[in-house]
Amino acid sequence: MMTDRFYIDHKKRRLNEIKNLFYSNHGYLQIKELRTKGLKLTDIRFLQEHGVIMRVEQGLYKWVGENRYGYLNDVANTVPGGVFCLVSALHLHHLIADVPSVCYVAVPNDDKTYSLPVYPKVQLIKMKPYHFDLGITETKVAEFKVKLYDKEKTLCDCLRYRNKIGLDVIEKAFNTYKTKYIPNEKLLWEYGAAMRMKLILNRFLPKYL
Repeated sequence: MMTDRFYIDHKKRRLNEIKNLFYSNHGYLQIKELRTKGLKLTDIRFLQEHGVIMRVEQGLYKWVGENRYGYLNDVANTVPGGVFCLVSALHLHHLIADVPSVCYVAVPNDDKTYSLPVYPKVQLIKMKPYHFDLGITETKVAEFKVKLYDKEKTLCDCLRYRNKIGLDVIEKAFNTYKTKYIPNEKLLWEYGAAMRMKLILNRFLPKYL
């Protein structure tokens, strides 16, 4: 439940007011338009952190509201057979709090082409079969199921693509992982061996676990 000072009085009316602002512009607003309507940067950040709005690109936000995960179904239908990975999977596993501005989806490393939507933004991660097939699981989000990698495979993937993800995000994810769960080091090393990245795990796991 949102209890920030911005929402203490007339919470529902205020949120509906913001929703109507977005809906009057097809669900999107630029940050300068939000600020002219009286929202401060701290308010915008608060709405984003709680999944009420999400950043589409620099300075542009989309209303998400209660159906904060509805976009995942759109992506799954656009990329059939794809698997949510990297920061998208971290968020679905609740290992990071922020809603990613880009959906990361793993696909097999073949010649298949996909017609990607303008929104939400989708970044395809092409993986070889020995990498792609590992650790695929499903979770129910809202009223539909999506495919994603399990926590350990996701963490290994993030280390593999650390230059894309950023070590600060990875460190936060590992801190949450070892706080909320009993780390499965055996599985992490199994994935590392199968993905041919044991040297990377040797470098980072002692630091993060």
